[in-house]
Amino acid sequence: MELTLPLISFLFVCLIFPKIVRNRPQFYIAFGLLILILLFNILAQIFSTTAFARFLLILNQILLLMTFILLVLCVGGLSLHELTGEVFRSFEVMRRGDTEKTVIIPLTGQKPRQKEEAESPPPRENIESPPNPPDNSSSIPLDESRE
Repeated sequence: MELTLPLISFLFVCLIFPKIVRNRPQFYIAFGLLILILLFNILAQIFSTTAFARFLLILNQILLLMTFILLVLCVGGLSLHELTGEVFRSFEVMRRGDTEKTVIIPLTGQKPRQKEEAESPPPRENIESPPNPPDNSSSIPLDESRE
């Protein structure tokens, strides 16, 4: 399967919608690699029967792989180190299963609550009951006549 056409198409999508590109230098390197790929394709067609053409085609495939990775990185806003860390962490989770609990760290600088605090219900305030009304069963207070 030829990967050049989808990569060039995605490059044009990034040019139309520039907000999806989060890392411009990686995008421009990918653009330059795509130009090299197109030039190597032309040279490989010129020298189609020689060993040099095979070398150009192999180099072309390596550059396609690098371009694909760079376009993923520039849209995701990641560095190569961050991407490899994410990939290795996901392989580790697939290999042994997700056994670690997720720790949620508050954004406002608050300290995380301790386990005892999280499990115990919040303290209740003592609400005093209103005083008992006088025992006057002869009439309802609203029914009294006004003078």
